[in-house]
Amino acid sequence: MIDILTKPADQLDINDLQALIDSRVQEDERIEFKRDLSVKKGQKDSWYENQKLGDKARNVILEKSVAFANAFGGALILGIEESKSRNGPGVANEISPIPHCADLADRLTSVFGNCVEPHIPGLEIIPIITQDDAGAVVIRVGRSRQAPHRVIPSRVCSIRRSDRCEEMTMREIQDLVLNLARGTEKLDTLLNERSKRFEEEFRGINDWDQNAIGIRATAAPLGDEIWFDPSHKALRDDLAWHSVIARSGNDYSELSGGSLKIPSTNDWRPILRGARMEGYNHKSSDDSLIRKVYREIHCNGLVELGLTSFRSEDLFFRPYEKGGILPAGWLITMFANLLAWIDRLRNHAGTPVAEYALELETRIYGNPLPSLAVLRKIADFRIRRDDHQHIFGANNYSVLFDTSIASTRFPRYSLGSSDEIVRILNLFELDLWNNVGLRDQGHDGLTIKDFGQS
Repeated sequence: MIDILTKPADQLDINDLQALIDSRVQEDERIEFKRDLSVKKGQKDSWYENQKLGDKARNVILEKSVAFANAFGGALILGIEESKSRNGPGVANEISPIPHCADLADRLTSVFGNCVEPHIPGLEIIPIITQDDAGAVVIRVGRSRQAPHRVIPSRVCSIRRSDRCEEMTMREIQDLVLNLARGTEKLDTLLNERSKRFEEEFRGINDWDQNAIGIRATAAPLGDEIWFDPSHKALRDDLAWHSVIARSGNDYSELSGGSLKIPSTNDWRPILRGARMEGYNHKSSDDSLIRKVYREIHCNGLVELGLTSFRSEDLFFRPYEKGGILPAGWLITMFANLLAWIDRLRNHAGTPVAEYALELETRIYGNPLPSLAVLRKIADFRIRRDDHQHIFGANNYSVLFDTSIASTRFPRYSLGSSDEIVRILNLFELDLWNNVGLRDQGHDGLTIKDFGQS
């Protein structure tokens, strides 16, 4: 696998460009080189004189990139001159730096947003400076489950065929639309199956006089391009547990969900086409408090985190001793780790921009739970009492539900580029509070600790 297709964006540098040349990498269905932003032979785009991207150069870049998204994904590299043989594809020959490449990358980000429909998920535009402010620009896309995409100014739906970018036929466009519908049905079936399996795990409680909660966080790839060996030790060792840092003004605090960390162990056991690890990270001496957390990885790229907690003090909200609650810090921390692990897994599988769908489900059993209206009043009281200071800081501050047995499946989220991770995490927090009818309870920002996010 070519490194420039698979390495994380923030790790790409001139050495990766030179490796293409040293290895004489050929253009194919996944990679194409362009020396410059030429319009006609012997001419150059206006970018070289006044940093204005011309219409012709813009459309060529868009159509070649869209072609990858409509096919199997790939990368267009601007600033690499290719040598062409009479009958064969082009071969990477030398670096041909484009001036102001970082500015060009920023400009192209805006161009793609305004000139391609629908937007390409997982799009990465990466400048690689080779001298002064000049260098190459890598435009990397995954196989899109929202295809077909079209370039708005030229009205072209393009597709990659071998080492060429060509306009799609009407039949190809129709087939892509049908495949998208089939992919959606396949995803629905998969996530419904995961929900049923989690229900079985949750109902494994022997004594239903106990209060109980359950959380399932599942991520499934939207394409078929991921396939790997889940027994690979380097991958499993890379799935470290991360806590979430919340910012409120100038103050930072760690969410209480960090207490969910699975004990350090390499006790993975094989399951059908996958591997699973589970642990009890809190258990009282009289067995009255049991909290089990598990993780699964599957060879098709599916990742799942699950938690079941029975008769735990975490389940009680005083003075409503019989009311069950679900700590918000747990939900956010599990969702954050799911995001982090998807990114690690994609890099190990060599598909760093493979698009994923994420779903979080909660189950709660109380004996009984107070009404949602009452719980909202309690929540409002606690926020006023805490004066809005680190409302997640206390382990017993929670998201609240109103039925004796309740199941909630949150909206699905789509992760493409790793640059979207922090945005999606903060969107999830907002949805979390909206789900219980509370507004503006979130923080000024959430980040994942020790994950290189800012």
